[in-house]
Amino acid sequence: MELFPFLHSTPVFPEWPFYARNGVDRVVSEEVQLALISFEYHHLVGERIHDCRKEICEAAGNPNCTVEVCNTAPPVFFDPKARCDTTRELAELAYQAGTAGRHAGFRPARSHFDLRSMQQEAGFLSQKENGKYREFLISLVSFCYFHVI
Repeated sequence: MELFPFLHSTPVFPEWPFYARNGVDRVVSEEVQLALISFEYHHLVGERIHDCRKEICEAAGNPNCTVEVCNTAPPVFFDPKARCDTTRELAELAYQAGTAGRHAGFRPARSHFDLRSMQQEAGFLSQKENGKYREFLISLVSFCYFHVI
């Protein structure tokens, strides 16, 4: 039996929200969140660096060539809107990690209120006369989101 029994056109992946344990400094948890959200932008620059090498080397007929501009140009050369904290090293590391992990970015988990509203609209939750909710297949819906790789 498939985990998500409803019609869908993309693979279904679990949504993994991040939590900070008690005692973790708020500044640290916010920095981790910012780093995860920024990953997508660093990955994009790394992908463009990789594509630069690939395109020039393929055009030269030598897949192992060394391309000086691709190896030395700053991140804004590959993306004029590159973040000021994106370094070549960070961009290439993000690209390698994203390629190995088959992901290109992170996003915050949906808020519980929005999720609950979606579940009610879809008919997975209904309110009983006593004000409590009856859940239908809630565990399958609340932990899945669609993501195209």
